[in-house]
Amino acid sequence: YIKILIAIGNVPTYSEGLQLLLDEIPDFKVVAIASDGAEAIAKSELLAPDILILGTRLRGINTAQVTKRLKSSRYQGRIILLTPRPDEQTLIESIREGADGYLSTSTSTEQLVNVLKVLNHGSVVFDSRFGADLLRQLFYGAQSMIQHDPQFELSAQQLEILQLISSGMTNREIGAYLGMSDRTVQA
Repeated sequence: YIKILIAIGNVPTYSEGLQLLLDEIPDFKVVAIASDGAEAIAKSELLAPDILILGTRLRGINTAQVTKRLKSSRYQGRIILLTPRPDEQTLIESIREGADGYLSTSTSTEQLVNVLKVLNHGSVVFDSRFGADLLRQLFYGAQSMIQHDPQFELSAQQLEILQLISSGMTNREIGAYLGMSDRTVQA
């Protein structure tokens, strides 16, 4: 089964409801709930969940810092952000620190289950409802930071892949669409 840690933060009833929901799915086991950023780090390091579901409004250590600390540690799990609306700054900082994706809290149960399974297999997942704007900001922000170094310019194919990701396609779907393997898309 896939071990999950939930750290939504300021809404305990949402975390508990999500735990009840996920524990009903045969492939999932919620190993713990964390109430703030420090607890999310400690429990992730102790319990080694396969997936950490992080809220974007954690008390104490913020979402981006939790992501940074875990990704720079021995933690090998995946990190997905769950947010009611896109706080673009938090999402951008967290993705830059290594978050593996984000979803809206309005995502259906079926979609959430599918996303967690795909995420566990190594894919990156972005909610298409606000993916395009965020990818544009990530791209233009990164481009302005490295605008003088041509080794960091994206090719036309890389830009096309980013656009397809922002439209909600999976790596496998993009690979089939472009006639390449999903591993090539990931690279």
